[in-house]
Amino acid sequence: MIKNVDLKVVGVTFSNDDGSKRSEIIREIIDKIDAGMDSGDVEIKLERESDNKFDINAIKVMADGKQIGYIGKEYAAIMAPLMDEYEEFDAKIKGVGTYKNRPYCEITVNQL
Repeated sequence: MIKNVDLKVVGVTFSNDDGSKRSEIIREIIDKIDAGMDSGDVEIKLERESDNKFDINAIKVMADGKQIGYIGKEYAAIMAPLMDEYEEFDAKIKGVGTYKNRPYCEITVNQL
């Protein structure tokens, strides 16, 4: 059972297929939190992407319906088979910010 696992969202510097930049989406979240919004108000969903050409275990991290990155390969390899068997996961933002002018997002994941 996966409980209270903190994971750094990877791939945050890439663009999405629709041309949106994940780093800009994260910066929007940072701005909202800086303006007083609670990070728990950002809906985080994990979505399997089994047709990903780079990783068959790929799991997208979505924030309010927009992709901000992926679960790292190590945990994706553990979680993807569970998700394929209809196990569900809950994710919340643990931390978000910038480091050396690059955005980052850390989430806490729990198996339901």
